[in-house]
Amino acid sequence: ETGAAARFLGRILEINSSRRCSGNISILSVYIHTSFMRAGENSVFYSNVRQPNSYSKMTESKAQGGRKPQLLVVSNRLPLSLKRTDDGKYESSKSSGGLVTSLSGISESIGFQWFGWTGLEISEDEQQEVQKLLAKQDAVPIFLNKELANNHYNGFSSEYPVADVRCVAVAPEIPAIIAGTDEYSNLDSILWPVLHYQPGTQHFDEKWWDAYQEVNQIFAKVVAEATSDGDLVWVHDYHLMLLPGILRREFVKQGKHSVKIGFSLHTPFPAAEVYRALPTNHELLEGVLDSDLIGFHTDDYAGHFADACSQILYVPSIYR
Repeated sequence: ETGAAARFLGRILEINSSRRCSGNISILSVYIHTSFMRAGENSVFYSNVRQPNSYSKMTESKAQGGRKPQLLVVSNRLPLSLKRTDDGKYESSKSSGGLVTSLSGISESIGFQWFGWTGLEISEDEQQEVQKLLAKQDAVPIFLNKELANNHYNGFSSEYPVADVRCVAVAPEIPAIIAGTDEYSNLDSILWPVLHYQPGTQHFDEKWWDAYQEVNQIFAKVVAEATSDGDLVWVHDYHLMLLPGILRREFVKQGKHSVKIGFSLHTPFPAAEVYRALPTNHELLEGVLDSDLIGFHTDDYAGHFADACSQILYVPSIYR
């Protein structure tokens, strides 16, 4: 597990982020890795899904001032449980999981922060308390209100709605904050069905897409403020497919030209003809392509992604 994460981070350190220029959304490599739950040694690399216009000398793996780069891991949810105690205070405990385990050893040898939603709506007057509490665990909370979190997660992103009893086993971390309503009942969302070859079950609602964009923007603001030039940002999964692009534009504005961005997708990526059914297929591809390195679970998924980029964005593919 730790080996797969280490190989991903080692590969991204070799990549030159300063190659980018305005209007040239490019990707240097597609990284094929095994699942973090059963990491193996048979990782494969594919180069130049879209050829960049030029390359400059590779940057050293040091951030400004000669310090080692920091690793900023970003996922929809923080790998911990947060709850309010009877006395009105908050307490947190770490969760377990493949990705958490794989990064446990790495976090001991490199500056490390994990960014994500807490799973709860936190009032403004309590946010500072929660920030201080989670900082002890190298975690940075992203604060979302209930409606926005639901429209993003249960509306646009994921398969199971809050009001559906099936979500208890699949996504117990999502609070049942709209239970008793039927807005999300008896329908699948938008992104998850397409990624899992079920495009006929998607139910597109413009407000869900708006929420998806807004949440990615909120994440980007917090992450960008915490990032220094030369750091590594590792974004995880389909909830945040716009984030690499938003971050890249923000880093350019801030003059942070040596930040490396990795993106790992922990679901299948379907064949291009299936992915086309997604109304926002263009925007999501553009967002992911501003990563320096993209990870998929299998060779087939990487090939499907390259085909989608070629057919939808007309990106010259040198996938092999």
